[in-house]
Amino acid sequence: MTKIISTLKILFPAFIFLFSAMDSFAGKEEDPCAKTNKIIEFINTFHINPPAIDEAFNNQVKKTLLEQLDPAGYLLTKDDVDAIFAVCPSLPVADCKSHQNFIDRITTIYANRLTAIDSMVKSTFATPLDFTKSDSLHFDGLKNANYNKSESELYAFWEQYMRFQTLRYFITTFKQEDSTFEKTRENFEKYESEIREAVSKEEQCDMAHMLNMDGDLKNYILSTYLNAVTTSFDPHTNYFSLQEKEHFDHMLSRNKFSFGIDLDQNRNGNILIARLIPGGPAWRSGQLDEGDVLISIQFKNKELVDLTCSNLYEIENLMYQSEAGDARITVRNKFGQVTTVELKMEILEAAENVVYSFIMDGECKVGYITLPAFYTDPESDDPLGCASDLVKELVKLKNDHVEGIILDVRNNGGGSITEAVDLAGVFIDSGPLCLFTNKTEKPRLVNDINRGVIYDGPMVLIVNQMSASASEILAGILQDYHRAVIVGTTTYGKASGQNIFPVGNNNNGKSEVFKFDPNSHDFVKVTTARYFNLEGGCHQLVGIQPDVPLPAVFSYEGFLESGEETALPNITVEKEVNFTPFPELPIDTLKQLSQQRLQSDKQMNEIITIGSKVEKLYTQKSSFPLNFDSFISFYSEGLGEIRELDSTLVRPARAYTLLNNTFDADLLKYDDYKQKVHKEMISNINKNMYTEEGYKILCDLIRIRKSEIKE
Repeated sequence: MTKIISTLKILFPAFIFLFSAMDSFAGKEEDPCAKTNKIIEFINTFHINPPAIDEAFNNQVKKTLLEQLDPAGYLLTKDDVDAIFAVCPSLPVADCKSHQNFIDRITTIYANRLTAIDSMVKSTFATPLDFTKSDSLHFDGLKNANYNKSESELYAFWEQYMRFQTLRYFITTFKQEDSTFEKTRENFEKYESEIREAVSKEEQCDMAHMLNMDGDLKNYILSTYLNAVTTSFDPHTNYFSLQEKEHFDHMLSRNKFSFGIDLDQNRNGNILIARLIPGGPAWRSGQLDEGDVLISIQFKNKELVDLTCSNLYEIENLMYQSEAGDARITVRNKFGQVTTVELKMEILEAAENVVYSFIMDGECKVGYITLPAFYTDPESDDPLGCASDLVKELVKLKNDHVEGIILDVRNNGGGSITEAVDLAGVFIDSGPLCLFTNKTEKPRLVNDINRGVIYDGPMVLIVNQMSASASEILAGILQDYHRAVIVGTTTYGKASGQNIFPVGNNNNGKSEVFKFDPNSHDFVKVTTARYFNLEGGCHQLVGIQPDVPLPAVFSYEGFLESGEETALPNITVEKEVNFTPFPELPIDTLKQLSQQRLQSDKQMNEIITIGSKVEKLYTQKSSFPLNFDSFISFYSEGLGEIRELDSTLVRPARAYTLLNNTFDADLLKYDDYKQKVHKEMISNINKNMYTEEGYKILCDLIRIRKSEIKE
């Protein structure tokens, strides 16, 4: 809380904040209408560009609510949708008394429809299904959901969907462990009842999850509604319950409370122990093994939770709650023996939020660093985050006398912008890094106040469409300074920053005076800042354009910031900034050399062709035949294209040998677990064609620089 308050004072000096401990409303339910009004007023106070709360905003809230409750348009009828929209209050609500029960009414409408579908599914699976008809099931694709179905049309869809799921289960899951089992009509008919029972159980589990979402359907509906309200400001302004806020912090932390168990879900829906972290509580117990199936978990002073009908996301959320503490976990091993183990959570290093470095040894000797997230410790006053960790890896690589560095931020969705700025300062001497604005001030500079650089040699930054936010800010800074060659595809396109606040009360009726509740169980993540490059330009919606582009596997705009309906617009600002960039990089030459390689690389060209086919499966309206023979042929062809893409993307590196750096190689001799982690990472990095091209581009840069020195 101290850190949040200090951040507020920096970002909003014009506001007056009154901080006092108030009674938490935990244990007493706040009227959803009043809570909604309070959240809207709160966001309006701090948001960088709040929209007018008018009819258009209200329509957006309803649309977003519907998309979150029924993303594909296969749960609610048109009458259901009309009924839900009818009870949603017009915001801001002038008279909350007349809307006190609107969440209850939405919950009832939603629950009644789910219950009706559940009954229909059970009835459908009670007898064998007909796979001789020549009809087809139509899917609308992403962001094309149809909410105009009548009840009869909805149930007709579900009857077809049950047949689709049965055929899908047979071809992708049933007896998948038996390589000799043939997916023939004869075998399908032989095991029909067993297949039907398994699919029926899957669907009933799904319905049970939805009817008991997060343990309480009403709270889920309320949280979903509040998120529909907040994301109507922009996609990154969100409502968090206390539990959701803790989970968000947990995902950004380098160290996490954990039982030392990594989970996975097999094709049959079972939750398995995928890995035991050496030295962790589960590993020390000596009673658990990889491959054990989780049956139940009971936290201290909590009810037992049956995990036999759960999904991986729910269980991970449950197990990673920071306040969970002690728990009794029941598992079934591969011999069928059931064991219950008592475990206590401990702080362990989060492998997914750790920087790793390796040596690429070939034509040139370079260091490769993968940065999965801009993590930090949100509760620490002096956090050691990713910037500090990356400096340690740079020191290791410099001691190995590398000629250049590759920093890989592909699929890095961001995190702490402070860490991104600190990281940029590692490669740039003191000076301005970027511009930002908040709601009340003119553009301000973000400066690197630390003189000197840790590494000043040749550098490549690899990005892709999922490199977002903090990753893009780093890329923009390095590009402005000519400090690194940006390689890959156009990035996500998010140029905003958010802060998480505990929701407070406005007791004075003035928008600039808020009383923050340190015991609040409601939080909002609010977009409070925009970021710009040193020339005043912005990558919002358009992303960072790579210096040397590589072909994208997918290019569907709906996955990007530009595909978000409520995304902030792209604007520019004016501010005179004096800075001294590094000498210009030979971008045109590097681009030409890369394009020559790619044009002659048959496998790289195949990626574009196959990727466009697979993209259509996910983004366009599709029809699946429900006749057995037609389905097997159609589905096998689609799976074949996906597998072909997977195999095309995987090619052992031919330009270099990937090695551990000397420092890590010595340490790994005494750590079996980290040996395994490094071996897996080396295997994955070695198979990536984009990484190899990034290496070749860096070698080109090193060679050009050496020739310039000779001249």
